Amino acid sequence: MDEVLVAIAYNLGRCVEFIGPMSELPCLLKPLEWMCNIEETTVRDEAVASLNLIGKSMESEQIKAEFLPIVLSLAKHMEWFTPRVSACGLFALAMQKLSGDVAASKELREGFKQLGTDETPMVRRAAALQLSDFAKALGDALTTEDLLPLYQTLLSDEQDSVRVNALKSTPAVCKLIGSLRKEVLKDNFKKCVGDKSWRVRVACAESIAEVGEGCEGDAEALAELKDIYCMLQRDHEAEVRSTHVSCSRARKCVSSYVRDQRQHAAGGALQCTSHHVYTHTLSSILLVAYS
Repeated sequence: MDEVLVAIAYNLGRCVEFIGPMSELPCLLKPLEWMCNIEETTVRDEAVASLNLIGKSMESEQIKAEFLPIVLSLAKHMEWFTPRVSACGLFALAMQKLSGDVAASKELREGFKQLGTDETPMVRRAAALQLSDFAKALGDALTTEDLLPLYQTLLSDEQDSVRVNALKSTPAVCKLIGSLRKEVLKDNFKKCVGDKSWRVRVACAESIAEVGEGCEGDAEALAELKDIYCMLQRDHEAEVRSTHVSCSRARKCVSSYVRDQRQHAAGGALQCTSHHVYTHTLSSILLVAYS
């Protein structure tokens, strides 16, 4: 049965071209809204993807009249957590389409913040995963004003899976918060680099190259990032170190940063580690960087 529902959800999102006038598009939304309540994750994910696909073809008036009520209804559904998880994936498109509507924008921002502080970890995890797209839809000013506090809260969540998902949004957040980058890297991102969970530290290692790209042109933020880079190189978990240095964009970061005297920490890490994969990878990067 679930496989059938997945197929239906997938194909409903691709029926836009077969609907007569565009004013009839909302007829596709109701069955997908129902599927967003289903317990099976694959069905919900496909329903959310199709709702977003249909929403992209809708005018702002239709979004406000038909799409927005669905998003808010799912977000406020308290009987079971699955509708709220589904709602997290719909906020970015609604915000993008209704950014010029002050009342709708405020309602969406408040609704997303409530999901980010939901009592259910699965909902907070879903909100953290969508934080990046929602930030892009908000833009610079609203991200700094509204979303940055939520991002900081999610990075200190008691569940490591929530912290991991929130870390994935760091590059997008850094691009949008301007002069606050250094503070966020120092007070929030660096704290995660020293997190007790190795999964969180791996997430830091995986995202640091993109974070560097998001801080491009900000000398103070990049200086802070150098210290974070060295901390990851010295991590006691081999998987964190190897993940960090094996990323091709991280190699580029090393090549540009290594001339700074603080990058001699990499040489120290090379001498003290016994992990042969990490030793080989870091050696090759240092040779390229110094050549």
